[in-house]
Amino acid sequence: GLVPFIDTAQQVYSSGTDTWEVWVCDVANGDLTLDPTQVTSTLNAELTPYFEWLSDGAYTPVFVSGGIVESDDVIDEEEFEQEMAFATGCGDAVATASNRAPNGALIVVNVGFDGGYGTFGGVCPEDPFTGCVETFPGNSRRAVVGAATITLVDGFPERQLITVAHEIGHAQNWAHSYTGLTFDPDTNVLDRYDNDMDMLSGGSLSGDPVGTLAYHRYEAGWLAPEDVRVHDAGVANYRIPIVGQPGTGMVVIPGPSPGVFYTLETRRRVSYDSGLPVAGVAVHKVDQRRDSACAIPEGFPETWPCFATLTRITPEPAIEGGGSGHVIGLDDTVQVGLYDVSIVA
Repeated sequence: GLVPFIDTAQQVYSSGTDTWEVWVCDVANGDLTLDPTQVTSTLNAELTPYFEWLSDGAYTPVFVSGGIVESDDVIDEEEFEQEMAFATGCGDAVATASNRAPNGALIVVNVGFDGGYGTFGGVCPEDPFTGCVETFPGNSRRAVVGAATITLVDGFPERQLITVAHEIGHAQNWAHSYTGLTFDPDTNVLDRYDNDMDMLSGGSLSGDPVGTLAYHRYEAGWLAPEDVRVHDAGVANYRIPIVGQPGTGMVVIPGPSPGVFYTLETRRRVSYDSGLPVAGVAVHKVDQRRDSACAIPEGFPETWPCFATLTRITPEPAIEGGGSGHVIGLDDTVQVGLYDVSIVA
């Protein structure tokens, strides 16, 4: 009951080999020369081991070279903010050029840009598929990223591979995790990237990806149900290991109403999580209520809860400006739902 439409969320892509076809798109304002074979080699060398670590060996993305296409798209920050209009010409060109049926399509535009946009595959959780729009490669799993994500570009101290991992995370149906309290001071636009403990929302994180939430790993099936404990009465001690260690990987505390609960997970600054700002036990709130958490796309049944990337996940407590204030350290005690949580060792 923790993940609505769990079969759709996991699909056939969250375990075993997940094949991504990689394309370079030369856009109207592009000024960089990218070799799709070299880009593919970088992704296999850098991101495949990351996801194998994150999944504890359950998931292996494999990147294969597609080729080069051209588009009249103009890529800039303003267009990126529109998201759904981001590099649509590149997407159409790749759909025409490809003769494969990959599990996902990754498009790298030849501009010195470190952003991206990714669709999620689970837009149709059950029959009939009302409201769904199919895009290449047919399952809507497509990501578009700037060249600065996979190669060194002037103005960037390092490759921003975290952005590519982020977009592949969305293709696993993973949602952002943000406070909802942080706004851009110039545009007053809500900042969905203020959780520095999650590669899905760590706007201050840079370079190689850190890990993501235990809830996302559970969604993907990488954290088994028997490794999740629900605490709903009394006093108990839990040992919560980090990624790759056996045991209770996530503790769930029920919230004030159905569809709301809290998660506890341990994060330490080791392996790919070395880039985290702090270590400790991270607390998040998961809210799947329609009246407070999300709006289901038009045409979907009114009774459905929030699901996939529509799920509302919040650091707990949510603090304006975000960061890592929701991480409990040794000897700290906080109230989570109806219970006090203390870190004793």
